Amino acid sequence: MGALVLSGCAVSRPDISREDWKIRSYEGIEKRDIMEAAREVIRLSDPDEIRFESKPDGFAAVRRQISYYVVESGVDIFLFEFTARETNAGVEARIDIQESIERAGFATLGLPITKVGRPENSYIYDLFYSRMEYLLGLKDRWHTCKDAVGKISTSGREAEELGLAAFCGRFASDLSPPPVSQKSGVFE
Repeated sequence: MGALVLSGCAVSRPDISREDWKIRSYEGIEKRDIMEAAREVIRLSDPDEIRFESKPDGFAAVRRQISYYVVESGVDIFLFEFTARETNAGVEARIDIQESIERAGFATLGLPITKVGRPENSYIYDLFYSRMEYLLGLKDRWHTCKDAVGKISTSGREAEELGLAAFCGRFASDLSPPPVSQKSGVFE
């Protein structure tokens, strides 16, 4: 009787639809707190370039960045649509992200090359919700862009290549929030 042994270093992700990447459910947390945490995650990606529009169950946000270098120019536009709705089981949160990344320069003979669409993998959503959960006190660590890229890729790939441009692209500030204070119980 023989045995077959398979080994490798690929990471297997759950087979979920792209819609499921965008949604998380929370019990025992107020809708308002979830909306504030989501807003702060997006704001910290680039505070000077984010514009928000409040909506009854969430917000829309846009981050625009224009750059000019000697051999290249670029325009990045990221649209975020966040909603939180109360359900019988708690609050369902949903983030939609659209991105437009345009580059023109020496390498493209001056012609603009534009990538438009939605992220093609779940990494940006995982990072968004991980950061949001840190702000809500559900996680102990805020993952910087460097952390996120390091967890996803060991081949030296850039954040844009990994689908993290909305938070970790070349123009993102990638600020971290102040440490979440630990409750002492003294004044509760």
